Amino acid sequence: TPHTLNKETNEPAYRGNMLVNGRKTGKNFLFPETFEYAKKRVDEKKPEETIEEYRLFNNLLSSMPMTFNIFHPLMMIKEKYPDQIAWILDGVFPELSIEHVDDILIEFIPTPIKNYTNDKTAMDAAILYTDAEGYKYIISFEVKYTESLGTNVAHDKVSKYNIALETGLFTSLGLEKINDCCPQIYRNFLLTEKYRMVHKLADSYSVVLAPRGHPTTETEVKSLRTYLKGDYKYKIRSYALEDFMEAIYERCPHEYLEWIGNFINRYLYFKTIDNVK
Repeated sequence: TPHTLNKETNEPAYRGNMLVNGRKTGKNFLFPETFEYAKKRVDEKKPEETIEEYRLFNNLLSSMPMTFNIFHPLMMIKEKYPDQIAWILDGVFPELSIEHVDDILIEFIPTPIKNYTNDKTAMDAAILYTDAEGYKYIISFEVKYTESLGTNVAHDKVSKYNIALETGLFTSLGLEKINDCCPQIYRNFLLTEKYRMVHKLADSYSVVLAPRGHPTTETEVKSLRTYLKGDYKYKIRSYALEDFMEAIYERCPHEYLEWIGNFINRYLYFKTIDNVK
């Protein structure tokens, strides 16, 4: 039975969502290659990065390993089928005209951080792509599973306010909101927009990816969209994880279809727990 150690008694503290020795077994990952990539990221962790080793290797209900299980296989497909990955992702985002996928990134913090939001805000994942006319874009992802979007107040709200002002995307009430507290979804959005400006991209999109019916996603996305000027509300959107994986399945290379099935069984087949409700 999965367990951790009770810090007070030093006795096993049983946790149904925790693995034992996940760093050795790799059981939190759907591909051995993803497990190896996760170990590499932890071993080469940069000072700015916030990858949590125990959470990544042992927590079965964490969005962090789930993000690796979504986006690292896409990285593998990109490497093996570089001419198909854009077609696959264009099926997920047909409105974005993805012609060529330049990069797929996981737990991405652009550096040096002082050129961006000057904190440890990270994109859970990001896709950099080029359209048919050669213009470049970024899609950033905030991935949620059991967690809610954070409500903690930002440090250095002045810099966040200045970035929001620089973008020209926010209403006056939106600027007040950022100056007042700037919760997580706003910080993620500002990081994406600052990346767009620094790299002179044609446009940028922020996506919150969560299971359908996730308790806070729609509320948080609606809140941020409310504070954007009318022409820019398209820049923040939510996608149901079920729809995201189904769209990938429709165009996925045959040898990766088992990955989709395993992912759905592991993370999205909620009927498994019907008998314990």
